[in-house]
Amino acid sequence: MISRRKLPLTGTTEFPNLAEQPVEPLMPAPAIPESAAEPDFPPLGSFRLAEPVERLRDRAENFEKATQHPVAIFLATLGEPPAFTAREGFARGLFEAGGVRAVAGEAINSPQALAAAFRASGAKSACLCSSDETYALPAGDATHVGDTLAEQAARALKNTGCVFLTLAGRPGDREAAYREAGVDAFIYAGLDLVAFLNDAHARMGLPIERD
Repeated sequence: MISRRKLPLTGTTEFPNLAEQPVEPLMPAPAIPESAAEPDFPPLGSFRLAEPVERLRDRAENFEKATQHPVAIFLATLGEPPAFTAREGFARGLFEAGGVRAVAGEAINSPQALAAAFRASGAKSACLCSSDETYALPAGDATHVGDTLAEQAARALKNTGCVFLTLAGRPGDREAAYREAGVDAFIYAGLDLVAFLNDAHARMGLPIERD
């Protein structure tokens, strides 16, 4: 429920604020002690629902402190604002839940200009954000026959040094083409937030402790 954001936690999985000051978390009340009466049941443990997501954010913050480099992702907004705003906001909230700072893009229609903006942002990872209709537009001057605008943009970002490239939205029947163009992962409503962000952290160079 929490990992798939079906039960939203404001400030954690929804509307995270990376600029907020740390506070001392309130821990759950101690477990009720065992009773001498029959039947004998061990006490139930307690935990906070936000803990799995908070651990992701703590990992990113600790990495930033240790390296003095922000954990960031460039929001590669393709097309005009009506096309990309919804998915840009979705991507921002998802990545910031894991402590990844979203670097805002702007309305860009050219894959070459998008790559230049990515380079200027200083980020090493990017997320393509736009509508399905914009993604599917035919690419202009494409070196790969049949490329859509999204695929040409993905190639441009990868050629500019993007180490981890995601695309906001379900890929549908273009998944193989998107992956061939360089897209590493897709984000959409209902994905496993914790599993995705663990993978994203690993791909972005954060140390991951495996069970």
